[in-house]
Amino acid sequence: MKLVLGTAVMILLVGATSYARQEPDKGKPQEEPKKQEEPRKGEQPNRDQQDQEKPRQGPDRQQQDGDRAKRDDRSRQDDRARQNDRSQQERSQENARAQQNGRTQENDRARQNDRNREGDRAEQQGERNRNDQSRPAQQEDRAQDQQRAQQTEQHNDRGNANERGGGRRISDEQFRSSFGREHHFRVRRSDARRFNYGGYDFRYSEAWPSDWDYDNDDVYIDYLDGEYYLINPRHPGVRLSVVLAD
Repeated sequence: MKLVLGTAVMILLVGATSYARQEPDKGKPQEEPKKQEEPRKGEQPNRDQQDQEKPRQGPDRQQQDGDRAKRDDRSRQDDRARQNDRSQQERSQENARAQQNGRTQENDRARQNDRNREGDRAEQQGERNRNDQSRPAQQEDRAQDQQRAQQTEQHNDRGNANERGGGRRISDEQFRSSFGREHHFRVRRSDARRFNYGGYDFRYSEAWPSDWDYDNDDVYIDYLDGEYYLINPRHPGVRLSVVLAD
């Protein structure tokens, strides 16, 4: 019994002592936690604070650097794409110009060939026309040559006959130089039916053709069928026979 009472008294004493210790703390105000002092200008920040902020700033800066690198890559890609587009457009324009120049040159060559062919055709046609025009003249020249040769031969035959019979004739040289269709002259009116030309006197027995004009019509003396004839180019169908006068 004494032991129990002694134990209870000791418990009460211990409790009273603990309460007495806690009672003075109740009236005292509690101290506020100390604020972290900001570094003053010119002073280095607290290393611990820097070390604590570094881990927080690292990921943001890395993300910003990554975004900036991506934007730079996209910008370079866009620049290359625009450069490629410009290069392709320039090549397309150069090809278009080359094709246009090629077509222009082909058209020029085609037009030049057409002009050359037209010139060749015109030249050939002109040559044919000249040949066609010269053919009648050549034929006429041949006919005249044949006629002159025939006249000369007839004149020679006639002259030989006249010589054998004692008649007069025009020499071949004189006939070629002053007589024939190339040598025209005019006859003056005369009642004696005589005229002089080329150093020879001629007379005619037939009447002067009514369509011939003495003073205005050109005539010439030709040798046909062994006879001398006076011919008017304006009236080739009419011939006036003439002979050498004594």
